[in-house]
Amino acid sequence: RLLSPQTSAWDWVVGVYHFKQEVASDSTQLIYRTSSSAPATAPSPLPYELTSRVADLDSLAVFGDLTVPVSERVNVFGGVRYTEDDKDYHVWNDGSDLSNAFVEASEIYDVMVSDTFSAVTWRAGANSDLMDDVLLYAQVARGFKSGGFQNTPENAAEAQVPYDPEFATQYEIGQKGTFFDGRLIWNNSIYYTDYTDLQTRQQVGFGTVTLNAGAATIKGYETQLVVLPFEGAQVAVNYGYTDAKFDELIQSGEDL
Repeated sequence: RLLSPQTSAWDWVVGVYHFKQEVASDSTQLIYRTSSSAPATAPSPLPYELTSRVADLDSLAVFGDLTVPVSERVNVFGGVRYTEDDKDYHVWNDGSDLSNAFVEASEIYDVMVSDTFSAVTWRAGANSDLMDDVLLYAQVARGFKSGGFQNTPENAAEAQVPYDPEFATQYEIGQKGTFFDGRLIWNNSIYYTDYTDLQTRQQVGFGTVTLNAGAATIKGYETQLVVLPFEGAQVAVNYGYTDAKFDELIQSGEDL
């Protein structure tokens, strides 16, 4: 990461981010069924369904951010980031002792898949020192949540189909201020977030899968009040109001 020199009139940062991760997990379902016409006796040993997963992630990003003063008290700022996630995924359940009974899956499978998910995200806005101790700001930012593969697929075909990234665009205005020689801090913000390609977990057949099945909006207000009545003492009050709703939610091919 490189930062602008302290003598620069413009504040900037550019950098590269790299992250690698491998996660392995197992889940076991013990299968025990009873009926009203048969005594509740359990077979020994119990049949079981064992699902194993190994997920590898290689994430690379480049980014830059710039703040430019346009007057003594007003700044404009903006940033951009390109992210590329390479994902390899191996999921299998062929170690199960199913005894003709399935819980999470409808067949035995062993699947290895790979895909790359990339996105350009950004932010832009302005801030103003209304007074020496009061800052006003407004900004728009776009982010994303990477795509991936099914954690509990029902069959081999479902395991091979990835879900796409989720995107969110947030609009925010706010104020940050300190008063009475720093003895009172009061911050406020109002925001509106628009989600597209929303990743939702849904029950499909035997399995629970992640689908890009929705759109949503979240709007709200947050405030923080901190009072320092005397040295060593602090009183803080926080309040937040959130109004969230699905604008679109597709289940079984229908918009609910």
